[in-house]
Amino acid sequence: MQGTMLIFKADGSDKQVRQLDRAPVLEELKAAIGGGWIESVPYFDQIEWRGEWRKCWAICDEEGKLKGLDINPRATLLWEKSLRQTHGAVSMDDILCGTVSVLFGDDEFMQAL
Repeated sequence: MQGTMLIFKADGSDKQVRQLDRAPVLEELKAAIGGGWIESVPYFDQIEWRGEWRKCWAICDEEGKLKGLDINPRATLLWEKSLRQTHGAVSMDDILCGTVSVLFGDDEFMQAL
């Protein structure tokens, strides 16, 4: 089982890349988004990684906007790219706030999520 967790902070700092040999547990997922309730980002199910589109699972803090967390422009742009890849031309009318984590990997890793 091999997977990757990308962590995008709203402050624009370099993304963190973590290689995983097992699916992360709930506490690790919460830590990856800075705490809070985990929400799956709707339709953010593809990410381009090293020139290849990969199936993924993107998560954020469910209450990020309510908490007044900063807008995450990088993660929002990646979300928009994912929507274009899977649904063609789209117009974004939403944003992601706070830290966003994107997980992808081999079939065994993805099924374990």
